[in-house]
Amino acid sequence: MIIFIGDLHIGCGDVLDDFFLAENLTISTQKKSMSEFLSAIDKMHKVFDSFLEYILSIKKGEKVEVILLGDIFDCLQIQNAEYGSPQKIDLIKKSHSPFFESLNNFIKKGGEVTYVIGNHDKEMAFSECFERLKSIVPQLNEKYDGKPIHYYRNTELSLYAEHGNQSDPFNRFKNPLDPKEIPIGSLIVQHIVNNFEKEYPLIDNLQGAQEILWLSLKRLPGFLNKKFRKQITALLKSKSLPQPKDENDNVKLDFSVSGGEGAILEKVLNGQILNEPSFIQIIRQLLTIIMEKGKFPDLPSVKKGIVYLLLALEKCLRMKANPAFIGAEVLLCLSDLDIHPVKILREVVDEHRVLFAKNVLFSSPEEQSELIKCGNLIGRPPEKFDIFILAHHHKPSLHQWGDKTYANTGSWKPIALPVSPDKFRLSQTFDFILVRKDNDGEVEVKKCNFRRSKAFRNISVTQASSLA
Repeated sequence: MIIFIGDLHIGCGDVLDDFFLAENLTISTQKKSMSEFLSAIDKMHKVFDSFLEYILSIKKGEKVEVILLGDIFDCLQIQNAEYGSPQKIDLIKKSHSPFFESLNNFIKKGGEVTYVIGNHDKEMAFSECFERLKSIVPQLNEKYDGKPIHYYRNTELSLYAEHGNQSDPFNRFKNPLDPKEIPIGSLIVQHIVNNFEKEYPLIDNLQGAQEILWLSLKRLPGFLNKKFRKQITALLKSKSLPQPKDENDNVKLDFSVSGGEGAILEKVLNGQILNEPSFIQIIRQLLTIIMEKGKFPDLPSVKKGIVYLLLALEKCLRMKANPAFIGAEVLLCLSDLDIHPVKILREVVDEHRVLFAKNVLFSSPEEQSELIKCGNLIGRPPEKFDIFILAHHHKPSLHQWGDKTYANTGSWKPIALPVSPDKFRLSQTFDFILVRKDNDGEVEVKKCNFRRSKAFRNISVTQASSLA
């Protein structure tokens, strides 16, 4: 029996640490006292320990292996140590020693634990970091000679798994085996998200499209203070982001398809974009492209949503409106859509991920070689390839096409759900994927939820009251 979990995002016990139990928060009073925060983390340790005990209790005489499928540690949000330093492991252990004790107890009782590297814990690929981790959990990755791995392959089960960031252009590594490479998504976390989260911890827990749009329209202008503008401008001008240049090697505002997003964003942050005629022109061009592909009433809902959004923006820009008016006008123009446009875009992204997984599952060896070459896959699946498992996207799922199965582990990270315009309830589902052979020798894949188990309900009354 094999259990896959991913994206726990364990930090060093500060405000950026996502490994805590969900409790009610408001957008205006998000900060908790350190004692409250540490208490929430302690409860989460007990949940994780109960989870591993539950896994041992449901095995049917078979061996049991837990695959930690990447982003178990959120090294990108640990700011008190240098990139790639083993000190990050020390900081994690200082705040989360019960987590490591649970892993060691699970191994002592006959379980195996395999650690697959993701993008937020890419630093585990540094030998010094993984050795430090091995000093805490000595039998980690034992069947891989104690070395870190970037993908998991099981020929007996016709199964291949990796973290999943290679299908994400913002978080894809050109060379997954190079621990020094930092993709743009990681830079955004380090230099932008972390700064947001210190003041507004909920920003890292929003998932619903309406909540994100609401927060952006109502609160985002307040984020753009002078200090933040300087930070993001420096990031945009850094060598890590290619900038379009003119013949004199100066950064130019290029609104063409070929690039220029960084320059556009820089102008937005400097408050100049509302007076930029060429920006209105690019909106017109986008509208023209969309309209050329079909008459407006016949457009699919996603394209219709984009058109509404662009029309609203164009109107506001022509009026040189302030940000508050822009937000109100956009919401007004979108109000007659059956489905929220941001939600549509999220659904389109989800559909893309499923389609990607399906294409990988049905790919030939030659196509797999090309996928590896262009960086969409890290390793080669087994010759008989029926099960493809990813994490990374924080959304649990299970899709089947005949004898082919794609599953995503989801995340244990709390999700902020609105209960009023100014209040959110944080929820966790503790998802995992179970793969085992049934009594007839057939391989079964299940999307499971620890929260729904009897073991979870049997957690102490004191603790359970905080989980409601």
